[in-house]
Amino acid sequence: MELGDDAIRLRLFPFLLRDRAKSWLVSLPPNSINTWEGLALKFLFKFFPPTKVARLRSEINNFIQQDTSGRAFIKKSSIKAYELLDEMAMKNQQWSSERIQSKKVADMHEVDVIIKLTTQVEALTKMMTAQVKQAQVVCELCGGPHPYDTCQVNVNNLLVEQAQAIRILGIGDYSSID
Repeated sequence: MELGDDAIRLRLFPFLLRDRAKSWLVSLPPNSINTWEGLALKFLFKFFPPTKVARLRSEINNFIQQDTSGRAFIKKSSIKAYELLDEMAMKNQQWSSERIQSKKVADMHEVDVIIKLTTQVEALTKMMTAQVKQAQVVCELCGGPHPYDTCQVNVNNLLVEQAQAIRILGIGDYSSID
């Protein structure tokens, strides 16, 4: 099944909109626009009403360019003409300038990638924090939550207890070997 040009235009049109225009398109009732011409008419009527179109046409038709030099450019001397062009170039924002650095704006794909990477880093950080909390130090002597070398249990008492336990079991009673 091949889509016609109108169908492709209708499907791609929402991706061209933003802000008020996108809100307007979303607010329309479902299936209220079936043709490209219908969409164009509604869009133009909403954002370019007849009064606005008439005003813009009038401004275009009555356009008069201002003479910035005060008299004809050709009648100026080469030095005055050069000074005028230099001044116009300095004031005109359309001329490229090495001093003005344009900032790159991230497109939607780059923003999505950054958001996904940020989410992954946050998830990994939470996992690492959880693993660190699970790994607790346990003392081998008393079973307390501290390292073995900082245990407060009297090591001598522990050795005496171990020796008594060995004697009770009958291990190490050498008195009968005479």
